[in-house]
Amino acid sequence: MYTIQDLFDLSHTRAAAYLAAFTYPWEALAGIGELIRRLGPALGEDFQERAPEVWVHKTAMVAPTAYLGAPCIIGAGTEVRHGAFIRGSALVGDNCVVGNSVELKNVILFDNVQTPHYNYVGDSILGYKSHMGAGSITSNVKSDKTLVAVRCGAESVHLYCLEAYDDMPMGEEDRSECERDGITVHAGWGQTEIVVEDGKCAGIRFRKCTRVKNDEGRFAPEFDDSVSEQAECTTVLYCIGQKVDWRELLTGTAVEFNPNGTVKADPVTYQTAEKDIFVGGDAYTGQKFAIDAIAAGKEGAISLHRFVQRATLTVGRNRRQFIELNKESALIPVNYDTTPRQRIGYNEALRRTFSDERVAFTEEQIKKETARCLSCGASIVDPNKCIGCGVCTTKCAFDAIHLHRERPECSKMYACEDKMKAILPYMIKREFKIKRAARKSK
Repeated sequence: MYTIQDLFDLSHTRAAAYLAAFTYPWEALAGIGELIRRLGPALGEDFQERAPEVWVHKTAMVAPTAYLGAPCIIGAGTEVRHGAFIRGSALVGDNCVVGNSVELKNVILFDNVQTPHYNYVGDSILGYKSHMGAGSITSNVKSDKTLVAVRCGAESVHLYCLEAYDDMPMGEEDRSECERDGITVHAGWGQTEIVVEDGKCAGIRFRKCTRVKNDEGRFAPEFDDSVSEQAECTTVLYCIGQKVDWRELLTGTAVEFNPNGTVKADPVTYQTAEKDIFVGGDAYTGQKFAIDAIAAGKEGAISLHRFVQRATLTVGRNRRQFIELNKESALIPVNYDTTPRQRIGYNEALRRTFSDERVAFTEEQIKKETARCLSCGASIVDPNKCIGCGVCTTKCAFDAIHLHRERPECSKMYACEDKMKAILPYMIKREFKIKRAARKSK
């Protein structure tokens, strides 16, 4: 297994002496906060303590909208851009980039690290000149929302969850990868008690979960106490989920909240009950994908622009209403999706290495996957950008686009082949007007 000395060039971080005392990176995570508190007071005159336990180098550029939580150190030449959220326990090296909407928590960033766009970096160490792609994240949770299984001599790993096997909050491929890695999945179980023997932890007892949500889709698990199971263990770590409670920021406004803490807003315009406050992303939908937050940001920007221009917020907006075909109530048999999704392969030689073991689709798999397209021709035209020129109808090789005029009486249109019948008379009339105006000006 790779060690800290194998992975990192310790000459490019203020945490060199600290990291050198450990063998593996995860062993150093727990003490990052205390490390920063020790380093901060000894940094010298080139650093300013802008807030208690927040040290920033004089040459660092920190945007006024960025949040720096204690304890943290921002190195020389580092740029912290608008909307960055540093929650604390962040040691950021020299010449780094902490971009817009980037969140850091309990991290060490070596020199010249770039996290430029919509990244979440938590409980991680990024080496010299590391660069994260837009929207990518690192954290101590996996796709199944449980802690990462780090095997220090363990012969087996078992995963228990409330949901049934097919309802787990992870895709089929993610689940199969866990099982390929030797993790045993126990689906549909809820913890009841910790078993104690001779004053020490001896295991956890579970009972069968028969249902997770009620008829309204709300979390209301139901159990069968007659079916139980016990997992033997000597140590239990309770991990409690966290989220930001930012409702205090809106105290005194008319903004209303849902029971889960999200903001009530118009689903099309994202306008709240306080007319000049708009929301989007997790604040409105709850936890969701980054691409959904980006889409909401775009629609929110349109609403903000219209609001300050005193224009209507609703006319010409995409209502984003998509209704799935109900196969059960169809008058004719609906059986179009008969080809299953293709599955990627794996290179067993790369298993248990830091290289990506996944193998891309073969040519035959690509053909099968693309053949699943229904070729429905469905598309969305932005009414705020389309000028109705009709050029697209002449360029489509499949004759799939047709221009429908709702008010044909407003103008007279000609086929492309007959355009000169309309252009020539206008050209001649226009030429006479130009010449007449030229004579009058003399």
